Amino acid sequence: MQGDFGVSATIEVATETLASLSLVGTLPQPQAEFWRGLKRLDFGLQFGKVEVVLWTGDSPTPVGHAFAAGQIDQPVQLGVRKVGDQLIFLAAGQEVGQLPDPGLFASGEVFLGVNVAPGNQLTIHSLSVETPDGAATNVNVMPVLARVDTPADSLRSIAQQRGFRIGSFTDLLPFLEDPRYRQTLAHEFNEVTPVIWWNSIRPTPDRWDFCYPDAFVAFAEANDMEIRSPSLAYDAALPGWLAEGNYSRDELIAALSDYIHTIVERYRGRVATWEPVNEAISYKPGDYTLRDQFLLQKIGPEYIDMAFRWAHEADPQARLIYNDFGGEGLGGKSDAIYALVKGLQQRGVPIDGVGLQMHVRLPEASLYGVAVPPITDVAANMQRYADLGLLVYITEMDVLVGRNATQAQLEAQARAYADMLRVCLAASNCPVFSVWGVTDRYSWIRTILGFTWEQPLPFDQEFQPKPAYNALRDVLAGR
Repeated sequence: MQGDFGVSATIEVATETLASLSLVGTLPQPQAEFWRGLKRLDFGLQFGKVEVVLWTGDSPTPVGHAFAAGQIDQPVQLGVRKVGDQLIFLAAGQEVGQLPDPGLFASGEVFLGVNVAPGNQLTIHSLSVETPDGAATNVNVMPVLARVDTPADSLRSIAQQRGFRIGSFTDLLPFLEDPRYRQTLAHEFNEVTPVIWWNSIRPTPDRWDFCYPDAFVAFAEANDMEIRSPSLAYDAALPGWLAEGNYSRDELIAALSDYIHTIVERYRGRVATWEPVNEAISYKPGDYTLRDQFLLQKIGPEYIDMAFRWAHEADPQARLIYNDFGGEGLGGKSDAIYALVKGLQQRGVPIDGVGLQMHVRLPEASLYGVAVPPITDVAANMQRYADLGLLVYITEMDVLVGRNATQAQLEAQARAYADMLRVCLAASNCPVFSVWGVTDRYSWIRTILGFTWEQPLPFDQEFQPKPAYNALRDVLAGR
């Protein structure tokens, strides 16, 4: 929206419950701390007051305000209007306060969400958007809950015929902003993993935000897609307030337990697979010890056992897998991952499988990732997990091809995808083959690492199938 606007909603919620509407002008930067770049306004009710929280994108601490609202009967109409450089707040049709607008909606876009304290219910009876005459405004309702028809010759349709899951590790921003992304996701995949982590779900010690994971789960359920979780205990996803705070070991253990129990219990019976721990083994060449990172330093190696046990307590029916990279074939890191997982089993820690990320590259690609492992090594690695009674998932495959990819390189990329899918289908314990993302346009290699020339995924920047897509489809169809 450009210029002035207003949003109002009639809501019903217990008076002692924190509940709010959220207007987001700029979404957070992908996979960064929740607050970086975020421009957001939350306004709602608690204990008879209108609570307002402003996130400006340049601080991990939001600015909060409270306005007295007098006697409030349920349901109540809440509203916010942007008029010039002022934000005006209303309750039950009466203005309760104003604040200067710190440029929250300069992007011209407004995303609307809702928040309610865990275990409580917020009912929205009506929602409206107002714009003054002559304002340059388009109001679009994003159909994230809409069911998408699945073509009979899609990857997912062919996979489902053989009882197999083809998945995508999805990115937040294109999921929210690009309908082509959502459509392709639902067309081609019957499993989805949302890229949403601890730092976005609990941005402050006293605040939970389930807006984004709720949207992913609702979309997946509307389209009959199985859900695999993002990683729970993962250093790259720690909230800043936790990593930078002066917390004791016991306090950190309590925070990790609280987070795992809260999110797994929230989606109990809806998320089929969780990754309690991700990338615990060192990534340094020749060093196959536990990775020297925050959770290991502050809690000790037992944080791994704790995370698996807590996830199992929260949802005993969910599958639990350990996820890592660089251990897809045979070698030092693969052996270290195997030893870690076998040790969990021997200690009676609940674990159902291992995720092999499969970030690989062709010889002429950039230095990120590892060479495509020999298929015989991958098969042998899968078999030794089968001997332990464990599943193996290929969780995040992408294949980097380098600058100015030739047709020959794209065909080599296709062979790499096809070979790994064949190995998975041939194994008795590999039920899932998942890629990281959907299209080269939004690959994490491009948005996070900045390698704009890489073309790692089965769909190109215009969502057109590449040789890799056709190769995957042929393998699934037995051709």
